[in-house]
Amino acid sequence: MKKQKVVNTPMPMINKFITEEEKLNEKIELFRQKQKPFFQNSSQNLGKKQAVSFFRVGSEFVSAIIVSVFLGLGIDTLFNIKPYGIIGLFVIGSIAGLLNIFRILKKMNQKQKQDATTKI
Repeated sequence: MKKQKVVNTPMPMINKFITEEEKLNEKIELFRQKQKPFFQNSSQNLGKKQAVSFFRVGSEFVSAIIVSVFLGLGIDTLFNIKPYGIIGLFVIGSIAGLLNIFRILKKMNQKQKQDATTKI
């Protein structure tokens, strides 16, 4: 086993002579106790929230169309009415996707208004 080197440094400990390992451990502990402030602008935070919200809106729209297209393909093969099932359910899925978008945007708008009134 390696012999530890003793270092004479003034540290806030009872023992004046501490090893390098103890000195390093104390520095690590002091570093962990310090809280580093992370300053983030409200505009940066708002931008991240908006990006997540718009991603959600887009995924809602696309998923509604994909589900309706697959249902249309199933109805086409089940009833042997090739183009009509997929076309009809594509239109219905698009309308459902748009309604989902309006619903989500309405909730976002209400939340923004509520946040604006609570900040005043």
